[in-house]
Amino acid sequence: MNVLARMAVWFASVFISIGVFSVLFSMGSIAEFFFVYRITLIFALPAAFLYLPVVVAIKDAQQGRFWALLASGILIGPVSLALSGLILQLRGTATASQWRGDDIGPGLGYGLVLALIVGALTTTFYLAALRAIPRRNAG
Repeated sequence: MNVLARMAVWFASVFISIGVFSVLFSMGSIAEFFFVYRITLIFALPAAFLYLPVVVAIKDAQQGRFWALLASGILIGPVSLALSGLILQLRGTATASQWRGDDIGPGLGYGLVLALIVGALTTTFYLAALRAIPRRNAG
């Protein structure tokens, strides 16, 4: 699979995993589904772009590369979210509302768990697609 195809599979995996995540966390309402989808998309797309160098560099999910892709894909979201939280804290943002949450939504600790779930779903879908799509030169 060439680089553009792997990138397309990666972003398709991102959108599919956000859809699955939104179905699981939207309480059955269409309005809530689109709300969760939009908010998750806002946070997941930057992490997906941060993972692009890995998608470009690693061509397949064979042997040890599978575990490297899995671990880095699952952790890219929580690590980037934690780093952005640390930057906000160093800039002087109120740390109590940042970690515990405020009236609008959950805090950063809960967001890290949700980012871990989205990262696990995305990476699982991506690796399944890499394994399922046959390689041209494998014959």
